[in-house]
Amino acid sequence: MLDREFAATGNVRVGCGFITWSLEKKPELLDQVLARSPAALMLSFGSPAPFATRIKQSGVTMICQVQSLAHAREAVDEERSSDAARGVRQLIAEEVRLARDATAG
Repeated sequence: MLDREFAATGNVRVGCGFITWSLEKKPELLDQVLARSPAALMLSFGSPAPFATRIKQSGVTMICQVQSLAHAREAVDEERSSDAARGVRQLIAEEVRLARDATAG
């Protein structure tokens, strides 16, 4: 299915995303995607730790959607050595601000 979806994009460079807990069940899908050199790879709903090193080594930008402060810290730790860390930290700060605003009222 991944090959079909990438083929449908033609020569356009696109990104790809995974539900992290689902990717843990079929980790070979990560290799399929990385072989296509996507513009970015998004991981959601789980720790990025099992996949972060391979993604970073491939040169693909990793984007992490986090649902807990613990996963946010893991994402920052995984990205600390890259420019993407600034964006992750900004997103976390914005999420914290929005949560405070929502509970202050």
